[in-house]
Amino acid sequence: VWIGLISYPLYLWHWPIVSLMHSFLNGRPNLFQSIVITLISFLLAWITYRFIERPFRYSQTNYLSAIWLVGLMVLVGATGFATYLSNGAENRYVTSHQDLTLTSDTVDLRKIYAFPINDCRNNLNNIKNGKCSSVGTPSIAIVGDSHSEVYFRALLDSRLKGGLTNIVTYSLGSCPPALDLFGSSADCSKFTKMAMENILASKEINTVFLSSFYGDWELGDTETADVQYMQAMNKTFSYLRDGKRKIVFIIDAPALKVSAVACRDKPLWLRNKFGWTPDFCINPTPNDFISQDAYYRVLKQLKRENPDVVFFDSGEIICPNANCAIRRGEMMIFVDDNHLSIDAARLISDDLLKKYD
Repeated sequence: VWIGLISYPLYLWHWPIVSLMHSFLNGRPNLFQSIVITLISFLLAWITYRFIERPFRYSQTNYLSAIWLVGLMVLVGATGFATYLSNGAENRYVTSHQDLTLTSDTVDLRKIYAFPINDCRNNLNNIKNGKCSSVGTPSIAIVGDSHSEVYFRALLDSRLKGGLTNIVTYSLGSCPPALDLFGSSADCSKFTKMAMENILASKEINTVFLSSFYGDWELGDTETADVQYMQAMNKTFSYLRDGKRKIVFIIDAPALKVSAVACRDKPLWLRNKFGWTPDFCINPTPNDFISQDAYYRVLKQLKRENPDVVFFDSGEIICPNANCAIRRGEMMIFVDDNHLSIDAARLISDDLLKKYD
């Protein structure tokens, strides 16, 4: 009988609580969390029945109750409409990445990296999923996969601080900026060759940044893979060197074994207190990151064979003294398992421009 009496407020309360906790936890709650949610729902349902529903139902002054209810309804409606007109609560997120679209373990990178200002995709013969965006008359070109796209955004911001806009980016997902290295896309080699040709055809571009995810090429798995990667990079360096371009190879930052989405935009101290925060969000260890040992062995060989190429280690900025973090205060370092946030890329880009521009 008691459950029957509170059934309607229980129905009203459980759904928003479940929805909010799903968002709060970035996924489905475990058994313990489900029990806590259930108990909270029952408690709020009983409070609602005892102190709101019963007094209003059995009040001797029903007309006053009606006035209160109508007034409350108007207030809630006006608040919602005002929020809608102001495009939502501006301070809802604590970081600058309000344009992230999240599911339980993914991020819509198109919304935070794609930044078409002067779309130059025609230069790529409309290769599927290939991107080309430029600002002004470019003197800097950035080539690579989705990891290079964040640097375009970040370098543009750095440039804007000085009033300069002269950058172009060529990018294709999962496609290393290496000639004759096919990556996961059938168009990868064709895309890279076309991007390099466009760069050399420009008289203004004098510096080329190369960036890609080290985990996409299975370095260390076989000797053949390592040799193919080195041969492709050496060919790319030689091609740009012959074109008298300055080459900066951005060494990729360490990548996580699991997504950092669970660490984003949540009060970590509160979640940690109740055991709702993965340990790596607070104190990540080397075991939480994908090994870069094979990657660095290959890079060591490439450095020896290409002394004129600048190898810029982004990991030294993201992980000072080999101390990697998922976030610094309110600033997220990663947006998923391997992509940097715009804020983190800005830190790298500022240092990059100081040293090599």
